[in-house]
Formats: sequence, structure tokens, C-alpha cells
Amino acid sequence: MALTTIQFGQCGNQVGHELFSTLAKDIFNPKPGVSSYDNEIYVEKTVTQWFEQDFNMDKLVARSVLVDTENKVVQDLLKKQSSNCHWGYNPKTCALQSGGAGNNWAMGYQKKGPELLESVTEALRIQNEKADRLAGILSIMSSAGGTGSGVGSFIMENMHDEFSKKVFFNALVLPFEEGEVVTQSYNTLLTLAKIWNVSDGTLLLQNDHLHSMLVNLLHCKSVGIGDLNSIIGLKMAGSLQPLQTTSFSSSMSTTDIISHIAPHPSFKYFSVKSSPHTPREVKKFEGGYQWNILSKHMRQMLRINSLNPGSVTIDWELRPPSTAQSVHSLHQFSCSIANLLITRGVGFASTQCTPGKDFREKPLHPCWVPEEGAFLHCHQNRRFNDQDKFAFLLTNNSQLYTPLNTVVEKAWKMFTHKAYMHQYTRFGVLEEEFVDAFVKIESVIKAYKELNGSEVTCI
Repeated sequence: MALTTIQFGQCGNQVGHELFSTLAKDIFNPKPGVSSYDNEIYVEKTVTQWFEQDFNMDKLVARSVLVDTENKVVQDLLKKQSSNCHWGYNPKTCALQSGGAGNNWAMGYQKKGPELLESVTEALRIQNEKADRLAGILSIMSSAGGTGSGVGSFIMENMHDEFSKKVFFNALVLPFEEGEVVTQSYNTLLTLAKIWNVSDGTLLLQNDHLHSMLVNLLHCKSVGIGDLNSIIGLKMAGSLQPLQTTSFSSSMSTTDIISHIAPHPSFKYFSVKSSPHTPREVKKFEGGYQWNILSKHMRQMLRINSLNPGSVTIDWELRPPSTAQSVHSLHQFSCSIANLLITRGVGFASTQCTPGKDFREKPLHPCWVPEEGAFLHCHQNRRFNDQDKFAFLLTNNSQLYTPLNTVVEKAWKMFTHKAYMHQYTRFGVLEEEFVDAFVKIESVIKAYKELNGSEVTCI
């Protein structure tokens, strides 16, 4: 089944490019670690989901629509991919303008979005007509500026009406807390509120956390935009690439994954944890990790401080896996609506590693969530990211309220002083729309916070 991706704004287009580059690298992996037959099936499923085959150019073409209110980033990507022998973009599926959206959600939503709607609709038609069976639409955007947030919100609302029976999910990049855009809290608040009604699930990606991963795990001395985009592309590809049916796990399609991880209309957000992230120079000397160590490490990533559930004393994703993983009595696990562990690589044996036992040893979910639906494990024997073993944990848990709460608090401080409101009202976005957005996201925060009452202390 096919997915169509819509890349909004500078961030969305750069992240989308990194995602497709990661997918292409995975397709053309010279050491897949599986038989040629299994590898052929895997590649065929990947191409069907993400690409179309251009036999004239003898390369893959991303099933993607590129949207921006400035030409430069998209034109640079088209030029770059024209010389790539493996994959490229279709120039006919680009919807572009000039002038930008002024880092203003209102300008993007009220002005630029309607102006781009017709060209985006046509580009989507071109892509979807080439898909044998369209499963859903994935949007990639940042919430900080005006194009990703405002144009992205407007287009997704309108596309949802037209493709109401398809799965809609988003990858939303949240800005650095100390970002460069002074109105980023407003833009993020309005984006979260608008896409909530039209999205079946939203992957939240926090720039601050990604930056910490690059510094602490990969020892990057100078972190750039490309580094951040690279780790986002890795997390997204690792979560959505084909899975297989084994004696200990079931295969799941992308629509199945979204249905599992966001099964309740009040809980649509999720994050992706991943491990191991090892510096290239260190890989040569390390022998890798055992699957049971990785499984327990992924579970550790759900730990919080029982004395203050709103704080994470140790972010376990920022640490490499360890054989010493004792659980202190002052720690408990975040309450989860759903968890999905995806393991990719060779040598997995259910007799040596039992993720179900690790994640169900203590209740990690509310009493109203059926145990069989609270945790699933899926596997793929094929090597990923040139590593023998890689694990991804998709989790929809109570701690997701934390970045939302930060956004609301910062936006509310500005709103009570009417700071920068004139930039929004002049495009027709009035105070009432801000109030509605506050009410909606605060109700989401409240729902996630109330999950904390279901957390169980591990002693």
C-alpha cells in the first residue's frame, strides 16, 4: 500500500529529503543480512510504499509533494537529486510561491494556504493516480515558522475533507525552546490545535532532545540542521519500513501502526525512541549489543521520577545501552496508552529475548486499555542503517504533555500582554481563535496528565 508525503516549508522539505535519502540507502544496502528472496520482497514493499519507478531515468521517484512559499530550498533539492543515480523528485509535484510567510501562522493559513491550494491539489492528484492503492497521507512540517505551520494546517484541513477515508498522520518538528522566531509559541499552539481534528496520529519531534542525542550519543561537536534532519529521517524510516511475520511477532502496515499507537481520539500524540546510536569511529571497535539488553534499554526509556512525575531525572535515550539496569524504588514508569517495539536486524531469538515480558512485567498502561493492545512487538530480520541490530520504540505515554505544556505557558504569557497580536489580527485571526486553541490544547494536556494517576511504582 502506498503513502503520499507532503513536505511543508524549509524544515519539512529538508526533513522529507533526509527521510527519502535514508529509505534509498536502506533499499540499496549491499549487506542486507537476509536471503536474496527476502531482500527482494522487502525492497518491493519499500518501493511500493514510498516511491514510483521511473524506467526512462532508471531511478526511483519519491511519492511526495513539495510545498513552500519560497523557491530556494526546493530548487536546491531538485538540483541536488537530478544528479542522484538512485532517486529523485518529480518537478511536476512541487507547489511553490515566492516571498515567504513571514514566520506568521496567520499569513500562512489565511493568505498563502488558499493561494497554494489548487496547485497542491493538482500535485496530489498526479501522485495519487500513480498509486495502485493509497493507504494514507503523511505530512512533514515544522511548527515554528509560517509555511510549515500555517500553510500546512490549511492544506491538511482541506485534504482531509477530500480524502476523509484515508489515514492522515503528521511528523511535527517542535522548535528549540530558545528559538530564533519570537512568535514560535503562537505558531506552534495554533498548529497543534488545527491539525488535532484532522490527524489520526502526530509524531512529535523535539529539536532540543534531538540536539542532546547528537551531542551525548554521537559526540557531535558542532550540531547543524543537517545533523538534526538526519536523526529525524532515521527515526521515521526505522518506524515505518516493512516488517515481517515471524514465530514471535506479526507484520504490521503503516496504517496498522498508526491505529495501534493512537487508538483513542483523546490521545493522538506519540514519540519515537531509538537505540543504539554509536559514533562511526567507535563502531569499528565495539561488538554490538545483545537483543535482550536493547529490549530492556528501550523499556528504561519510559522511566520517570515518582517524587516528581513531571520531571525526567535521567533521559535514558541519551545513554547507551547497559547491562546494569536496576530500577530504584524512587522511579516508576510513565503510563502508556500504547507502546510498539520494532526490532530490526539479525540473530533475534525469542528464547533469549522476550520484550513482551519486559514491557508487561509491571503494568505500564491504564486499566481501561486491554493488555493485548497496550504493547506489541514487531521484527524485521533485515539489517538497518548498516547495523546488525537496531530498536525503535513508538510510545504514546503521559509524558507527552511536557512539551505541549511548555508551548502553552510561553504562548499564554505573550497572549495576556497582547504581544505581537497585531501580526495575526491583520490577517483575520482574532483573539477568539487563540482562546479556542488554548482550550483545546489544555484539554489534551489535562488528559495526558491524568494518566499519571495510573502509573505504578516499581520496587
